[in-house]
Amino acid sequence: MNLSNVNVLWTETDTVRQLFQGRLKPDILAEFANEYESGYHATLTINKVPFRLQSGRRGGFKYILRNREYGLTILIQNFYAEADALGTHVKIETSPRWLYERSSDQIHDELAEWGMYFLKGI
Repeated sequence: MNLSNVNVLWTETDTVRQLFQGRLKPDILAEFANEYESGYHATLTINKVPFRLQSGRRGGFKYILRNREYGLTILIQNFYAEADALGTHVKIETSPRWLYERSSDQIHDELAEWGMYFLKGI
């Protein structure tokens, strides 16, 4: 096989999927429910980042927050655990660009900050 015309664009990790266990903060959950009921183009701004709020049913979570430009998808409220019970209620997925722009320490710290924003007892 001749690979002389193949260009390698990236040789690092291209995504991270991080699960966080804890209890959802009730005020955050209420805000999601209110905004979700407002209609198809529901949006929330969290930490100065606008996210589109969608149903997360296919991913096993109640809500999905997505901002493709920023590079994060955040799944909230596991369908298989009560919201006020300890569970894996937050899953964060990153884009390659989001990872590329940060050091490993920054990635760790920022993902932890996002998890703590939504959960108590993380």
